[in-house]
Amino acid sequence: MSIFLIGDLHLNHTNIIKYCKRPFKSIGEMNRTLVERWNSTVVGQDTVYFLGDLCFGDPQPWLDTLNGDIRFIRGNHDKELCKVRQLRETYVLEHNLESLMLVHAVEYLKGPWNGWIIHGHHHNNQPKEFPLVNRAKKTMNVSAEILNYYPIELDELLGKR
Repeated sequence: MSIFLIGDLHLNHTNIIKYCKRPFKSIGEMNRTLVERWNSTVVGQDTVYFLGDLCFGDPQPWLDTLNGDIRFIRGNHDKELCKVRQLRETYVLEHNLESLMLVHAVEYLKGPWNGWIIHGHHHNNQPKEFPLVNRAKKTMNVSAEILNYYPIELDELLGKR
């Protein structure tokens, strides 16, 4: 079993295509591609830490479709998801003797954190400040656009530091 991370799918969100210059012609194409890429990567009981903003509208069809044991961190667009799942604001993931802070947006952290922070929220809109890996700030951005819309395996991500 593997551990994966991704955030900001924004399934059924028409405006995200334009906002983030996603390479899809319609929300139908976007939704199909995101689900296909997720399910081609995540198999069986792989664990996925999803760092917020799953979908607009009813989340249940997506929860029934996406592979893996999904653990949710609350995003700013997860109002409907909060009705069917309990969401954490932050989560400290212990991995290979290291503590990693998982949060939707770095700005949501309350208090200092000296280790690495894995987040979403910033999509591909501020690539200098929020690239995949920002060594100076010890942050890793796992927004879907940054990952070419595939969940990334945790050890692969950590290896990019």
